[in-house]
Amino acid sequence: MSKVTFIMMAYNTENYIEQAVRSVLNQTEKDVNIIVRNNGSTDRTGEILDRLALEDNRVYVMHNKTNGITDTGVGVFQPGWWFDSEEYLGEYISVLDSDDYIASDFTEKLYNKAVAEDADITFTGNYFVYGEKITGKRVPPHLDSSYAKDIGDNFDGVHGCFRTWWGKLFKKEFFTSNYIMAWGCYPPIWWNIDTVIMMKYLSVAKRISTIEEPLYYMRLRNTSTYKTRPIDCARILEAYSIYEAMHETITSLGLRSDKNIKYLSDVHWGYLKELIDALPENNMPLMDKYRWLEDVVSDGLCSKYLAKNFQVVFFQLKSVLDKLACSRENENIYKSYLARLNEFINMVQEDDRNPLAYIVLMGVICDLKNISHFGMDFLELPLSANTAGVEKAKTFHYAIKMLWVLGPDRWVGCIESIDKTDEIEELEKELIECHKTDEDRALDIAIDIIIKCPVNLTAIIYIMNSYKKAGNSNDYNLLNETVRVVWSCEELENIKNILA
Repeated sequence: MSKVTFIMMAYNTENYIEQAVRSVLNQTEKDVNIIVRNNGSTDRTGEILDRLALEDNRVYVMHNKTNGITDTGVGVFQPGWWFDSEEYLGEYISVLDSDDYIASDFTEKLYNKAVAEDADITFTGNYFVYGEKITGKRVPPHLDSSYAKDIGDNFDGVHGCFRTWWGKLFKKEFFTSNYIMAWGCYPPIWWNIDTVIMMKYLSVAKRISTIEEPLYYMRLRNTSTYKTRPIDCARILEAYSIYEAMHETITSLGLRSDKNIKYLSDVHWGYLKELIDALPENNMPLMDKYRWLEDVVSDGLCSKYLAKNFQVVFFQLKSVLDKLACSRENENIYKSYLARLNEFINMVQEDDRNPLAYIVLMGVICDLKNISHFGMDFLELPLSANTAGVEKAKTFHYAIKMLWVLGPDRWVGCIESIDKTDEIEELEKELIECHKTDEDRALDIAIDIIIKCPVNLTAIIYIMNSYKKAGNSNDYNLLNETVRVVWSCEELENIKNILA
């Protein structure tokens, strides 16, 4: 029996596999072996592994023809996946990714520490490698106690280095006896299975120990599965599964402090934020990108985080929304309430007295797809239009958060009851009378009405039609999608007929 057995799964890593395996064979502690599953590779990975196995009997290779299932029908991560017999296993087990490598004293340092501490899991830090250049590192914190339950408020530091399945030694009995519990995950979880598995192992670990230096080299690749697979709803579920696994772990270990709970939320959002930042370059259709973002901000767990951190989060999103808006060609992006919310901010930043800004915001908040009422906080922006209605509407902000029965119809009606004075009604009549004979005068009247009564449908429809006649499809679409949300079809048709 060796001191340490490394286990590895390899798929089409012909450029890296030899370095990975040789980093094990060249350890200062020679009492090691490595079990490698060639997981259906179609390049030279299998050939290289067979050559290494002939050179050194510490290398044991298993081949399967189909990616994700052995030739005997064992599915990925099921018992028998990593090794077909425990007779090959040493005192400790370590997972190594096939495109990474380890420092020459990795085994010696971790093994000695694991034995000295009688630890179920011993873990170290890592370097990040891009090409052949080290671009960064992370190191686990010093732990005053090797009992897992005594991590305390250090969960954030522990999690950063602990969440990967590599960079560790597992006591053999601990690894195998908890295998089914830890590895029994199903899609979509298995895309981020390492974090989920490590949290499950941590939740049952009695003693853990750390080496406070980077001894593992993690290779960063643009062609990694994480970066190249689709951005879809499954990725939102992945973020949720990570959060749940971490939450179950800190609960089972008695680590539910305010600091640790906040850290869990930050990790959850950070995972999604990384995907959001990659969205503009993704090759999915533009409107699918907007719909995915809407799914993110509507997610129950995410919406709680956004409610607490709205201003910061929105302006993180805004740079992505700006890029999406710039990428449109002839698409009507304003079918998405997030595109309209972004345009609202642009309108206010350009002119905080823009009389159309308020109704655009209402169209965002009232959108039935906006189930988390994302953007509600902007009702508190000091819109400076001189109208009692806008000021009064701000006071509705709190009531609407508690009771959403104030739908668009009642909201509009409430504001109009304040703003729609005799003067406004006279201006409406004049607009209707001259809209065919004097378009310039009619437009001036419409703008005057909107300044005094920002929810006046007659004026908004006229302005919207003016945009259409002028060939300004963007502003037309913005208002058209807005009024379709705020007013009923019957109301819209009545006004459109009047102004036809």
